[in-house]
Amino acid sequence: MKKLVNVMLLAAATLLSQEAPANRTLKVTSADETPSIQAGAPLQVNVTLTNISDNEVNMSDAVSDMTGQRNNYLLEVQDEKGNKAPKRTFQHEELASWKPILRSLKPRESLTDQIDLSRQYVLSPGTYSIRVVRAVPKESGGGYAVSNPLTVEVTAPKKETQ
Repeated sequence: MKKLVNVMLLAAATLLSQEAPANRTLKVTSADETPSIQAGAPLQVNVTLTNISDNEVNMSDAVSDMTGQRNNYLLEVQDEKGNKAPKRTFQHEELASWKPILRSLKPRESLTDQIDLSRQYVLSPGTYSIRVVRAVPKESGGGYAVSNPLTVEVTAPKKETQ
């Protein structure tokens, strides 16, 4: 059975109106200092966004049924040498359908999105730094909210003994 590590990224997105100064940050917290998974195992990342403005914010998104990619998220995954982790390739990715997710956040409300990193990246043994970038809607000031880095250790799969 594959081990599933569920890493919690607490993202307090500053989603302010155009009149307010733009201060968009995502704060990352994790229960473990360095979560560890085996290569090939699923890596689910929970991203929690909190509307800390006084206005309702459109947080609509779309997710690819093929890759699990989110339309309004960018994942930055780098190994310990600063090299980008290789993205998974899919045949005929252009044929994937996208499921719309229509939602908004009222002031002080939060939502949590689950992103399957292992569907989007090939993670061989090593240490990876992950940052999540979320687009802030134009009507809420635009720009991007960027998380602090999270470190994940990927270990070699255990060999089966007979």
